[in-house]
Amino acid sequence: MGASICVLVPTYDRADVVGLTLPTWLGSRWVSEVIVVADASSRRQLDSYEDVLAGLREAYGGRVIYELRQGRSGSVNARNKLLELAEAEGCRYAIMADDDYVLPDPDFPLMMSRWLLADSEVGAVGGRVEQLRRRSEDPDFFLNVPLPIADALSRALGYVFLDVRSGPRYAEYLTPFFMLRGELLGRVRYDAAYDTPTAFREESDVHEQVRRLGYRLVMDPRVYVYHLGLEYGGDRLGIPMGERMYWKARNHAKFVMKWRREPLRTWHLLAGALLLATYRPWHAVEVLKGLRDGLH
Repeated sequence: MGASICVLVPTYDRADVVGLTLPTWLGSRWVSEVIVVADASSRRQLDSYEDVLAGLREAYGGRVIYELRQGRSGSVNARNKLLELAEAEGCRYAIMADDDYVLPDPDFPLMMSRWLLADSEVGAVGGRVEQLRRRSEDPDFFLNVPLPIADALSRALGYVFLDVRSGPRYAEYLTPFFMLRGELLGRVRYDAAYDTPTAFREESDVHEQVRRLGYRLVMDPRVYVYHLGLEYGGDRLGIPMGERMYWKARNHAKFVMKWRREPLRTWHLLAGALLLATYRPWHAVEVLKGLRDGLH
């Protein structure tokens, strides 16, 4: 018999972090298993992961499953491996998480699963990601729209706008923190085209796949995690704003070229570039370079 709710966690060179964050997930009686894919830059880092994860596995009755790998395979590779492992474990529901997410309420996994249990048309349920550490310049303004118009903007302009306060509701896209229906574990994959320093569009591409398979997405802002936002290790590197804007423009163009057809394709390409260039006009050159490179 398969597990009920599994939590999937990729991590890189942060054994100390998972030692602090994973117990918040394992402390929930609704979480059957936490599955970890840990990449390490050295043998020393690998040994640290072994010590921490083996200790957690013993402390929590074997509910921790992990795969250790020396080297850096990247976020996409790690997350796809996690999907494979979750499918093999027979997970009924799978929560996509980061290694520096803290679960503040042990009942949140249950709340998410209830959407999938009650409605067979719902393929994924997302929650809020509360940042505990913010940059002075917020590079993700469009992902934190303060008004309940995010879904309409996403449809009209083709960019990712998120409203993480309104709802519960059906949504166009979700945050990186979401629960996936078990039947989809073998049918969706993260795309290596977005395996870049920002990983922008990595999750929304998966959400697009879920919708193309005929399912709906639900955003439930009552559910949330705390994001520690650490600047070391991890699969998502901290990079200067200019580079960040380049990768956002490049990855958005890749997404549009993959999923949109004319006349929407041209409009969504232009709208995305204009939004980014307007948001940070002093990085307009980087935005244009990203758009150019995303077309190829």
